[in-house]
Amino acid sequence: MKFMVNGEVFCRIASSVIKCLNLKDSGAQTLFLIEDNKLIIRCTSDTSYSKGEVLIYNVEQEKDEDTKWLVSNLQLASILSILSNYKDKTAIQFVMSSNQRIFEVRYEKLKLKLPIEEAPIFEDVEEIRKIASVDKSEFMSNVSDLMKLANSDPNSDHPMTCVHFFIEPTNLTLVATDAIGLAEIVIPIDDCEVSEIKLVKPNQLSLLMTPVKEDSIITLISTDTKFGYEDSNGTILLVSVSDYPHIDYKQFKNLVSSTNRMKFSKDELKFAVDSLFRLCNTNNRQAFIFKDNCLVVRNENEDMFKISTDSQFDDTVMSINYPSLSSLLNIMSSDNYIEWGEKEGGIRAIKFTCINTNEDGEEE
Repeated sequence: MKFMVNGEVFCRIASSVIKCLNLKDSGAQTLFLIEDNKLIIRCTSDTSYSKGEVLIYNVEQEKDEDTKWLVSNLQLASILSILSNYKDKTAIQFVMSSNQRIFEVRYEKLKLKLPIEEAPIFEDVEEIRKIASVDKSEFMSNVSDLMKLANSDPNSDHPMTCVHFFIEPTNLTLVATDAIGLAEIVIPIDDCEVSEIKLVKPNQLSLLMTPVKEDSIITLISTDTKFGYEDSNGTILLVSVSDYPHIDYKQFKNLVSSTNRMKFSKDELKFAVDSLFRLCNTNNRQAFIFKDNCLVVRNENEDMFKISTDSQFDDTVMSINYPSLSSLLNIMSSDNYIEWGEKEGGIRAIKFTCINTNEDGEEE
């Protein structure tokens, strides 16, 4: 068996497919399949599934020769890493050895060995449901931010360790919490016929993080046990979801009153809390003191930073957890509102709302 592929296309698709494979998973395997003048690359494990296709040409095949092989995961990853050092890769040739045990990958002066492995081949993934198309850059950025908020022990058995995806006909809502702070991001979607909730751990979501091209659109997809997306090249990346019950986070939103509201700059508040934490990094608590049209942020050493505002509000003092606030600030837009009211049942919750503006500079 001999065949050739476009080097740039092969490396791009194969790299995305194998990145979605957790090599530490038991039974992780990579399948090469020749079908309809295409090389299908399929990676499967207990917790992930990915598949991509590359056109092949100059095919030389003997009668009754195999067209399906399990190849070494680690060796393929190493070969892709080596090939990434070459720019403008054109043709790469794959040549099967006479004993059918090794592929030789040839490019320019390179001759790299890709061993064939013997093992039962996993079945294909369950039926895939299409959810909706979204901008890849926006989706990746939002998921990456929420992963940091939810990121904790991946072995912890609790829904708070997961990013929540609430899928509805017109909205995809992403939610994450560290048990102190909670973030909600709503992405409008169209023509979604699926309503479901998926919980995914950050270590699984990290397998979906691939490079973003400009104006790149992806289609979110799911199965009964997995969640992921299909890109414009038809490459499929899916990771396992957790079967925990979802968090009823809307009850936390109901704790927040909008009696008081203050507009603030993310950069100014972030500079204030970060600076005060550096001056007193042995204590995570900081005080927010709202008084005389100002917000004064104070640490336990009584270092203070004053932020002036035109907003009117009641005099209020509250204690803030710095690590949670820092994670939330990373998600916020440039300008935001902070809202709060009286304590409810001995608890006061505050809400940060990102301000979006239209082309005319008006708040939406």
